[in-house]
Amino acid sequence: MGIDIYLVTDNDELSERLSEAYDWHRWALSRTFCNLVSAGSMFNPKLEIDQLGELTGIDIQPLHEMITYSGQLWPEWELEEVDEETERQDMLRQTEKAKTRLSGNVDRVLATVEGLLGALAIVDNLPAHLDDEQGRLDNTVYFADFLKPAGEGELDHLDNNFGQDLRAFRYFLLLVKQHGGTTVYFEWM
Repeated sequence: MGIDIYLVTDNDELSERLSEAYDWHRWALSRTFCNLVSAGSMFNPKLEIDQLGELTGIDIQPLHEMITYSGQLWPEWELEEVDEETERQDMLRQTEKAKTRLSGNVDRVLATVEGLLGALAIVDNLPAHLDDEQGRLDNTVYFADFLKPAGEGELDHLDNNFGQDLRAFRYFLLLVKQHGGTTVYFEWM
């Protein structure tokens, strides 16, 4: 059991239509991708996703912005636990700021994902270019075989490599655009 990462759009109606009309497993991301875009460690504070940005010259900021946004950045129970009204208002302002920053981001995110797909497809031995002293992601497996197609079956996405995750990500972004969506972000469950 572990935490999963999901690609979602801020349009709940569109999310529901996409889930009903298409197989959501086609855009499901691996748990390793979840670790890739989540917090760095005190031993290796530079995330591999940032290293990939440096290696390729691709701006990774649109992906980082997807992390900081949620349909509701602060759950209601967390807001209720705050004693000071000023702190509660600050949390609500942070939520609105994140929503504004992400609004209409689908083209920026798609450009980032497609840029990574193109640039990394020609990198020989990608794992050798990444620093992962703690073995947090098992780079030798996750970043190997970048061009390998996705497997068949419902749960194969859990074992995706980075190339498969990026292609699943692109598939979702293209569907969202095709159906008029404009804003996408990550959600964890």
